[in-house]
Amino acid sequence: MRMTILARDASHLKTVGTRQAGSLVLASPLPADRHPAKVFLARLSAGSRRTMRDALDTIAGLLTSRRCDAETLDWSRLRYQHTAAVRSALAERYAPATANKMLSALRGILRECWRLGQMEAEPYQRAVDVESVKGEKLPRGRALTIGEVTALFQALDVAHADARDAAIMALLYGAGLRRSELVTLNREDYEAETGSVSLRGGKGNKDRLAYAATGSLEALNAWLQHRGDEPGPLFWPVNKGGRMQQRRMTDQAVLLMLRKRAAQAVSDSFPPTTCAGRS
Repeated sequence: MRMTILARDASHLKTVGTRQAGSLVLASPLPADRHPAKVFLARLSAGSRRTMRDALDTIAGLLTSRRCDAETLDWSRLRYQHTAAVRSALAERYAPATANKMLSALRGILRECWRLGQMEAEPYQRAVDVESVKGEKLPRGRALTIGEVTALFQALDVAHADARDAAIMALLYGAGLRRSELVTLNREDYEAETGSVSLRGGKGNKDRLAYAATGSLEALNAWLQHRGDEPGPLFWPVNKGGRMQQRRMTDQAVLLMLRKRAAQAVSDSFPPTTCAGRS
């Protein structure tokens, strides 16, 4: 019976995407303070904003056969039949945790529609009344062995990129930072004398302190000898010519660096959660 319902909802989503796509397209642009997607995203921390924007773009694409994204979909026109079908599609395509995060984004933007006076209370309550996706999966990745960690660091040299990557891996592994937290760090967030690292607006929009252990401290100070004490992002990109660029790295760039270093260390390719490199 449950499989029949899931199949019916998924089939309805295809119907929505093909027959009703035009009716869900935003008729005219809205100012930023009246656009539910922009208002919703503005309430989030910088680390969560891109994740939720991607989720909203995916949902908008599902509903309109990829004709709309988060900014061009008229979210106020969504009703229960749309959100129920979206839930079924997400449950089929994503792990439970990912699907539920995307449903959270959907509920959040519909709440903004109601707050902005673009949805009546009853259709809003019905639209958000969709169950979370049940189920659990083991986290991807695994902890690195001491030998693998050693191999990662031994593959490094003394160039700008090597010093930077050693400091990044030391913080991810030694202090348990997420990639999204690491790339938001500024020079003033690191206190060289105490080894303290101030994380501002992290998960749950909470500030916290982390501490670099002895090896991490040495790696960070070695990177600062290359970087200097200029204000701004703590970690900079380094181009193929070895030149540092004074701008912020992205968490995706950190992930690609970790995979590159793993390959250089002749280690198994590891996913984002390995080496505490969570997003």
